[in-house]
Amino acid sequence: MNVKSRVGLKLKEIRKSLKLSQEKFAEIIGISRHSLSELERGLNFTSAETLDNIHKNLKIDYEELFSFDKKEDKRISNIVMKIKMLDVDDLNYVEAIIDAILQKNH
Repeated sequence: MNVKSRVGLKLKEIRKSLKLSQEKFAEIIGISRHSLSELERGLNFTSAETLDNIHKNLKIDYEELFSFDKKEDKRISNIVMKIKMLDVDDLNYVEAIIDAILQKNH
């Protein structure tokens, strides 16, 4: 599988984990829905500007976009992506919940 296809699959995985439509995801990263569809199918590659928009608007590290061979638990990756999109108040709330769960289990 080539890099275009791998990045496309990664973008699709990210979009689905965030429960976003192609239209909404494309709007967030500053491209058309048609362009996103072509990216997800590996027919085209994205520009540096779009990669930058993904990084800034979705708070996704560049490394994560290009990490294809990691054997990381997908649930953890999905949770981390969602947490990165939270504002400070919500992040504090999630942290308190995690702390409470960990205390309960120890």
